[in-house]
Parts: sequence; structure tokens; C-alpha cells
Amino acid sequence: MFDERLGVTDIRSQGSLNRDGASFLLEVGMEELPAQFAESAVEQLSGLARRILDEWGLAYADVRAFVTPRRLALMVEALSEQQPDLVEEVKGPGVRMAYDAEGAPTKALLGFMRGQGVSEANVFRRELNGTEYVYARKFRSGQRTEMLLQDLIERVLGGLTFNKPMRWGDLTLRFARPVRWLVALYGEQAVDFRFAGLTSGRTTWGHRTLGRTSLPGGESLQASMTLVRLNGADEYIEALRLVGVVVDQEERREMILAQMAELEGIAGGKAEVDEDLLTEIVHLVEFPTVFTGKVDEGYLSLPDEVITTPMKQHQRYFPVRDLDGKLLPVFFGVRNGGREALEVVVQGNERVLKARLEDAAFYFREDVHRGLDDYVRDLDGVVFHERLGSVGQRVDRLCRLAGALAEKAGLAPVLREMVLRAAALAKADLASKMVYDFPELQGIMGGYYAALQGDSAEVALAVREHYRPRAAGDALPESVAGRVLSLADRLDALAGFFGAGIQPTGSQDPFGLRRQAQGLVALLMDEATPVEGPLAELIGMAWAGFVEQGIFLEIDVREAKSVPGALSGELVRTVEDFCWQRVRYAWLEGGRIGGMGQTRATDVSYDVADAILARSTDPFGNVCLSRKGPRSLTRQAVALGVCRERHDFEGFLNAYVRCVNLSRKTFLDDGGLSPDLNYQLLSHEAERVLLAGLDHAEPMVSACLDKDDFLGAYEAGLGVVSYIETLFDAVMIMDPDPELKQARLALLRRCVAVLGGLGDLTLLAG
Repeated sequence: MFDERLGVTDIRSQGSLNRDGASFLLEVGMEELPAQFAESAVEQLSGLARRILDEWGLAYADVRAFVTPRRLALMVEALSEQQPDLVEEVKGPGVRMAYDAEGAPTKALLGFMRGQGVSEANVFRRELNGTEYVYARKFRSGQRTEMLLQDLIERVLGGLTFNKPMRWGDLTLRFARPVRWLVALYGEQAVDFRFAGLTSGRTTWGHRTLGRTSLPGGESLQASMTLVRLNGADEYIEALRLVGVVVDQEERREMILAQMAELEGIAGGKAEVDEDLLTEIVHLVEFPTVFTGKVDEGYLSLPDEVITTPMKQHQRYFPVRDLDGKLLPVFFGVRNGGREALEVVVQGNERVLKARLEDAAFYFREDVHRGLDDYVRDLDGVVFHERLGSVGQRVDRLCRLAGALAEKAGLAPVLREMVLRAAALAKADLASKMVYDFPELQGIMGGYYAALQGDSAEVALAVREHYRPRAAGDALPESVAGRVLSLADRLDALAGFFGAGIQPTGSQDPFGLRRQAQGLVALLMDEATPVEGPLAELIGMAWAGFVEQGIFLEIDVREAKSVPGALSGELVRTVEDFCWQRVRYAWLEGGRIGGMGQTRATDVSYDVADAILARSTDPFGNVCLSRKGPRSLTRQAVALGVCRERHDFEGFLNAYVRCVNLSRKTFLDDGGLSPDLNYQLLSHEAERVLLAGLDHAEPMVSACLDKDDFLGAYEAGLGVVSYIETLFDAVMIMDPDPELKQARLALLRRCVAVLGGLGDLTLLAG
């Protein structure tokens, strides 16, 4: 619809839309598509098609996108045969500019009409925000759908993007994988187009091994082995089903779950269904058949993760557990095919898994013969990064930083010793045989080995969980020592890589720094984490470890920009801002806010987030940003959201904004106000009353901010609002006397600081 605020084009159809149309099918056949491409490809395919069809005003019943390992397909059901006649209304100049005093068209109006290709008869007036504008009404006859389909295909396929596209042959085209066939049908009519050096047709391919030489009950379908000729788009799904392809990925998912449910009754247990693994398997098969394999019970004495990791990560099997959660000696696998010779498939999969588990059992036996302290010594020979030293050096930094964080948190001496011991062992398993072959088990095996060699359960747990959260949505460490160690691990990585000039760019993040920052702020926002403080302080604590080892330098901030590897205020702000982006995301898109009960992160609006995360010269911006951590700022964000709903907030906001608007530009233009201001010049009664009010409110606001009582800070600041309003009525701030002007501006800056305990309120939307 027409958006009067923006003056964008409104496309309206003439007459009712006809939904009685034929189905449109587009299929792109290709070499095996990586499973990780599938979800994005489906979303893009349907999204692009809907947007283009809606742009053209074409009616349809539904748009569906399908993906299998060998094809991408788009199905538009009941696509109307005729584009409706369209009316476009385009905003032009204001009426005052469009007509002269005699009411004749001006050059502005004539140029607008010429540009739109209309006469004055198709120009009308409309009021917008109290101002009249001229608009042009343009009529366009709708086209036959068949005339638009080639353009639709080109735009849809041209709009698809993939993380790692390929080129092949002599083509300059980049696509997910080499394209091998094309199908495009509108009803029973073929749609001709060329793409990737191929010409579209009505022939598609079925399953590589399940194709049939005959298709019962389908006279309109012809097939030779897995080759299928389609006479109409509506035949697509069932025709491919007859040659062993279930094109609908959601149907394949349901088939897998239903078959596993049947096998669970026989196995006497429940499959451990990992959603990511299930999604991957759905996109690896065209016709899923679930089977049950057996595991030698001798391997069940190994730690659970040693068994399930090869199953899930390497072989894509589903482990099966009994009602008590204990692993059963069976697994479920998924075959891309039918049940023919399934017993051979099962035997082959059992042999492969047995070999994997035998390797794991060997590594486990070898690893437990050595203590973790021996592995720690081996870490001196393992490079962490060429610019950041060895893993052994990193362990030393973690011990130093974790100890400092534990001291900052005020942990008891016994708990501090646990933190230091866990930090010393945290990376030991990286030198073990098990983790070398199964890197997914880092930390997990360290926890097992620590317990087996006699370390306390608390130390073993901290080692095991210090990598958590490993990804978005993952649980935080349960133990206090694990949380402290996880913080130290992430701070060391962020300070180190940013200090070495290695930062994420666009979609490239080879060292997972976004994930590290996301985990860091998730920990700092959670009330159960004992460490709290400004990000800059925590980053500086991490940096000190690199300085102590001589990896980076600690010099004057003024020199730091020109000296590689030196800590500067600019670098700290860069790391801070990187982390604040994750905080903002958690507020706007994430789950529950740490420590705020049932308040959800989505209760923080975008403008409140802007106000809290505003960085600027003191006292402009959020006065708490540089001295508070994510948890405190989260409380501040929630408090601001509460305060803005109060009846007295409008007066508070107006006073703050007026003080900022008057003092900000002048302060910046004058290069800052002199610290030696003569308040004796403020002799007016309104000035004296405001000064007294500020003297009373400032310590109260400061005390409230120190203990994160942001609602209390608001109440204390509210007491000076009436004095500020009286001041503006009584005196002229920008007095001709420069000294008096400076004194009054300094007074306004004090007002900004008192009222700014909730953030930069100038960024709030009206």
C-alpha cells in the first residue's frame, strides 16, 4: 500500500485478482549439494519468489520450495494467468512549487509529469503532514503470466547466494554446485530459458538407485531408469516419488521420525535426537530408510561422549538410551534408499562404527596411563598462534587471569585454589591422543582424566565445562570455577587476537571471536556469574598477561597507535564495542535477561538499547557505559523501559534534552569548558536554587548508580527537573558575557550528568 510518510509507490490492481491459474514449477538439478547449504537455499528461493510475484501483483495460492541433495525446486500453486492492470501513484513536488500564483503549472510540475509520462489530467493533490503535494496516477496494463516467467526465473536464480559457491567448466557463473539439468513448467506448458550453459526442458531425474523402468498408473508419465518426462507441473511431487525421491524435506523429516518411533519400541529405548543432526540427515537423503545397528557391549564401559561422538559427528547415527538415560548397545542410522539388501548396509555400518570405537578405546587406555600434568608440559611445544605464543604460554596466562578474576569476585581461598588448579589443567587434553583424533571432545576428556587421576570433582567439572557455552543457546557452566575459567578463556582470546590485529571481517571469523564474545557477555549478564565489572577493566586484566610474557607492550596510550602490539584506548574500545554488539543482540533477540526474573530480552526496545550503549564525551552519552558491566547495563535498560512509561517521564526527558541540546554543540565547538569556572557569577535566584538542588541530588544519584539502583537515580534526578524549567524561564543561557555563558553551560552539564543516569535520552524515539 501507499506509504504517505515515505511517498513510495502504491501498486493497486484494477478489478479482483483471479486465483484460478496453473501451477508453476522450476527445478535446478545439480551435483550433490552440501547439507549446510540447504536451509538457506530453501528460504532464499521461496522468499525471492514471493517478493517478485507480490511486486508484480500476481495472485497465487502458495509458494513452496523443496531441496534434496541433487535438486532445488520451486512450486507456485495456482499462479494466475494474467497480471492485473496496475495503478501507480507517485508523489511529486509540493503544490506551492507545482503551480504559480495564477495556478499555471511550473517547470517543476511539468518536469515531474514528463518524467512520469503522464498528462495534467492524471495529476491530483493529496495532503501529507499538513502540506499539499501533487501526485501522478499511472495506469499499466497487466501482462500474461507466461511472458513474465523467464524474468522471474532469472531474478530468482540470480538472487541466490551461497557461502562457498563453485565455478566449473568455462563458465564464469558461480553457483552452489555444478548444474546438470533444468525443468520449468507452467501448467503443461514448458518455459524456455537458459542457465549455466543448459536449456530448460521437462525431463528430470529420480533417485540414483531407486529409479523404476515403469510407472504404474501414470500414462502421462514416461520414464527410462531414473529419467522422468513431466507433462505438467502438478505431476512433479508424485512422479518423483515413483522414482524414489521424496522432494519435500519436511516429509522426509517426518518419515525419519516415524520410522525411528517404530524401531524404538523394538529396541526398548528412546533415540537421542539432535535437531542439528536430524536436519543434516534430512538434507543428505532423497528417500530415507531408518535401520537399527548393534554396538559391542564391551565399548559401553567407555565414557558416554566417547561413544556418542563417533556416532553423531562422524557416522551420523542416533544413539539410543533406556528410560534411565543409559546408553543401549544399539544405534539408528538412515540409509538413502529402500530396504533392499538392508542387512548388508547394517553390517557395513556396524563394522565402521566398531573400528571407530576400537580406536577410541585404544586412545582412552593410552591417555589414562599419563597424568594431565605430563600433558601440560607437552603444551609448550604446541603453537596457539604464531603471534600469540604456545598453548603452554596460554595456560600460564589463564592461570594468572583466572586467579585475578577469582580475587576480584571475592571467592573463598579454597574456591580460588580450585580455579587455579582447573586453569592449569584446562588445555591439557589438547595433547592427548583422544582429542587429537576427536577434537569435539576437548574439555570433556580433560574433565574425565582429571577425575581419574584424583583431582576433586569441582576441578574436574570446571575443566569439563569451561568451553561452555559452545554456541548460541548452549547452557552456561554450572560451577563457579567453571564460569570464572570460561570468562578467562574468552577474555584471553579476544584481547590476544584483537591485539594481534586479527578481527572478524564480514562473514569471515576463522577463530570464532563472535562466538567467544557472545559467550562472554552471556556469562557476564547472568546473575550466577561471580565476576562483574567494566569490560575495559576485564580486557585490561587479560592484556596484562600478554605484557608479562613480552608478547605485547605496555606503553603510553599516546604512543600506542604507532607501536604494533601496544595497548591503546582505541583497541580497548574496539573490543568493548565488539562485545556491546553482542549485548545489544541479546537484548533485542535473545532469551531471558540475566537477573531480571521473567523479563525477556525482547522487552528492551531498539531505542532504549541505543540510549544505554551510547558512547560519547562525558557527560554526553551513557555516563555508566565506561564503568559498568553488561549485567548492570541490562538492569539500566530495564529500568529505563519502566521509567519511560511513567507520567512524570515527559518532563524529565524534556529537561534533559534541552540541557543537552544547549550545551553539547557549544561544549564541542569551544573545545571543552574550563575546569576553573567561577560559580560566583551565578547570582540569579533560579541559578542558586538549581545549584543547591544539584548539590543535594548529585551524591544521591551517584550512590544509587554505584549500587545499580537506576530507579532510585531517576527519582533523585526528578527532584531538579522543576528547577531546570524555572532556570530556562528566568535567564538566557547564551548570555553575551562569555564568562557568564560558560558558567551557565557548566551548570547545564551538571544537570545532564544528574539526569543522565538512565542513558543518553536524546536517542529515545518519540
